[in-house]
Amino acid sequence: MIKKQFQNSLKLLFVSSLAFFFSFGTISADSACKGLEESACKGDSKCTWVQGHKRKDGAAVKGHCRSKATKGDKKEEAKSKKEEAKEKKDKKGKKDKKEKKSKKGKKDKE
Repeated sequence: MIKKQFQNSLKLLFVSSLAFFFSFGTISADSACKGLEESACKGDSKCTWVQGHKRKDGAAVKGHCRSKATKGDKKEEAKSKKEEAKEKKDKKGKKDKKEKKSKKGKKDKE
C-alpha cells in the first residue's frame, strides 16, 4: 500500500517536473530566423547568416541564421559605453596633468 503511494507520488513529481521544464521553452519568443537554411536566411531582410567558426575554447559552432541587430541594440549600447569611458579617461588625464603642474610649482617654490 505504502509502496504504491510512493510510486504514484514519484510519477506525479516526474510529470510535474516535465511540465514545468517544458513550460519555460515557450516563454522565450523564437526568432523568425531560427532554423532557416542559408539560402532562405540570406533571402530574408530581417535575418543574417553567421558562418561556422571555432570559439576561443576550441568548440566548433555550426553556421546558423539569426535576426539582424536593431536600433538601440547592444552594439550601440557598447559604442556609447566606449565613448563614455574615453571621456572619463580624457577628463582624468587633464586632472592628472593639472595635479602634476601644481606639485611641480610647489617644489619650485620650496
